[in-house]
Amino acid sequence: MKKTLSILVSAILSSFVLVAHSTVLRVNNTPAIVVPYATLQAAYNAATNGDTIYLEGSAYNYGTIDSYKRLVIIGTGYFLNENPETQANINPSSVTTINFYTGSSGSKITGLSITSSLYLSDANLQDFVFVRNFLNSVNSSYVASNFLFEQNYIPYGINGQYENSTIRNNYIGYATVNSINNTLAIYNNVMTISTSLTMALCYNNIVIGYANFTNCTLFNNICSETQAPAGNGNQLNVDMDNVFVCYTTCTGYATDARYHLKVGSPAIAAGSSGEDCGMFGGSNPYLLSGLPAIPAIYNFNYNFNNATINVDMKVKSHN
Repeated sequence: MKKTLSILVSAILSSFVLVAHSTVLRVNNTPAIVVPYATLQAAYNAATNGDTIYLEGSAYNYGTIDSYKRLVIIGTGYFLNENPETQANINPSSVTTINFYTGSSGSKITGLSITSSLYLSDANLQDFVFVRNFLNSVNSSYVASNFLFEQNYIPYGINGQYENSTIRNNYIGYATVNSINNTLAIYNNVMTISTSLTMALCYNNIVIGYANFTNCTLFNNICSETQAPAGNGNQLNVDMDNVFVCYTTCTGYATDARYHLKVGSPAIAAGSSGEDCGMFGGSNPYLLSGLPAIPAIYNFNYNFNNATINVDMKVKSHN
């Protein structure tokens, strides 16, 4: 019966995805859970351009995949055990590495936990959307165009050349990013360790640690030192203990929740249009745990009464 109920919960989750996308290939590699696909590779092999692969939460990593197809891949989020009301199943949808090749342009990835690296492994990749993922690192040796990185947690950084692209409302540990056509916008991020940007429009960011901006336009950034030039709304030599609710020593905050702005923070309403600076500011604020923009079951209980299963389920939307 426990197995049946687990499948029931997964089926309900899958049905929510069906509302958003017409074709879904459902994957769960948990032993004894019976689904159409037990591996990410098997689902990928069966998928055609435009299909959606839904990776259910699992205690087992889904491994590595090379993608030559335009797909939507949806997971369940990350840090699920740290933040409240995330998923009833707090196991993430973990993938070691995704390598994107020619043919994969136009793909969208959301809710995944990529534990090693995401590689842009061919030239002329374009029209990608990476939203609400844990991306351990993003690596590219080629020019990429029309990319959106939004509401991701990227601890070991992002590198590469991105044209006509936007990087907004992310946590980024390391960034080595450039544009040769001055068509890259980077705003409302928290960048904490090392930042090197070339020919980018940079505003409403909170910048900590080493930073080098080459031929960039900078305004309304909050800086721990003098990383940005004075003026244009940039605030320099700001004590980050006064900015975040949990910058140094504290307890009771999730890994990503610690970057909320504290009461009285100098980043509040300090943005270019009066919005907050940092990853929780602006019109696309970071969402804790990277929950995808579909309803999620965050509480599930059941009991038996005269051979009848009574189910109590709590669902929250994350659009």
